[in-house]
Amino acid sequence: LVSETDHEMLVVHRNMTTTSEPPRDAVHRLFETVAAKTPHRIAIRFGHEKISYGDLNSRSDQLARALIEKGIRAGDTVAVLAEPSPQMLEAWLAVLKVGGAYLPLDPDQRVRPKALAAADARIILTDGRISQAKPWSSEGTEILEIGALSYGIDSSNDTFGKTNVSSETAATILFHWESDNLIPIRLPHRGLVRLVKNTDYATLGAHEVFLLGGAPTSDRCLLEVWGPLLNGGVVAVPQGLRTPANLAETICKQRVSSLVLTSAELTELM
Repeated sequence: LVSETDHEMLVVHRNMTTTSEPPRDAVHRLFETVAAKTPHRIAIRFGHEKISYGDLNSRSDQLARALIEKGIRAGDTVAVLAEPSPQMLEAWLAVLKVGGAYLPLDPDQRVRPKALAAADARIILTDGRISQAKPWSSEGTEILEIGALSYGIDSSNDTFGKTNVSSETAATILFHWESDNLIPIRLPHRGLVRLVKNTDYATLGAHEVFLLGGAPTSDRCLLEVWGPLLNGGVVAVPQGLRTPANLAETICKQRVSSLVLTSAELTELM
């Protein structure tokens, strides 16, 4: 029924799905490699604001130093309560640079102090929404504003960045519900790197502009952020609410080339 040529195409060539092994390095180290090679390349587009890889690396270095001064060490968990923005990404990177795991928070999540306790987080970084962060806190929890925390920190010394982080170390924590129990899922650096490096399911290169359309607490946000940032691409961050109209405007204005959509979101955009 099938010629020998077609058989070889179907059975052999179209099943060549092997990919090279992804690098065995920490997420922030791979980002720093991109920043060192192309410091002037744009990493984030946020409205009219454009942030280069070099600037993003420098800002996250400053915040990382401030976290160290606050006593954060390798293995600690730091919660981040912020809308998708350059500040949010700076905070995620800073936590990774000190060897910690970042815990993205959703202001509307229904179990708040319980979530922090399950993830063993004692510090909440916020983009200024202190009032929204307070319901999350309990005794022993410290709330810190990202902008104020890094203000005035000396960024000329980069020796702090020598923290040894294994590829098996937790990079981020997401939550999973199981029989009304909140289960923290710790994702290692290895898992995030495997998701976005040497992939064959998506084009994740330096010329891609990826829309950050998911909630910070969603697993799809991992692809939308680290896919471009570890491959020299651009993260296009919508301003304001993640409404279909706002997402569509961002897609057009920022010339987005890659995005992740649910079937419902695709229907609304169309």
